Amino acid sequence: MDRLGIYVQNYTCYNSVRPFGIVAIVGGIDDNGSHLYMIEPSGTSWGYTGAATVKHAARIIHQAHEDNKDKDYELEISWCSKQETNGRHESIPEDLLKEAIKFAQEDDEDDEDEEMS
Repeated sequence: MDRLGIYVQNYTCYNSVRPFGIVAIVGGIDDNGSHLYMIEPSGTSWGYTGAATVKHAARIIHQAHEDNKDKDYELEISWCSKQETNGRHESIPEDLLKEAIKFAQEDDEDDEDEEMS
């Protein structure tokens, strides 16, 4: 991560190139386990640990979309796991995606029912 951070940071030092205007989240898996890092445009990198079930990740994304209800979105979820994907980054199975979307929308409907009460 240090090497990638230095590469990103170098783009902020010279006026002949455009700096990276994003915060990148990089994840991977190896023999030591899973790794998650965030790299800022300044080149600073942070290591994180975290996990979420597919259903809860879908709920978080669905709730975040509430601010932009007038814009359509398509939910895509992928994962990287030693058990499920043999360490490869893949899209989750279609049936699991449908179940997660249903879970996220049901929670939204429950909230609307409570507001009307």
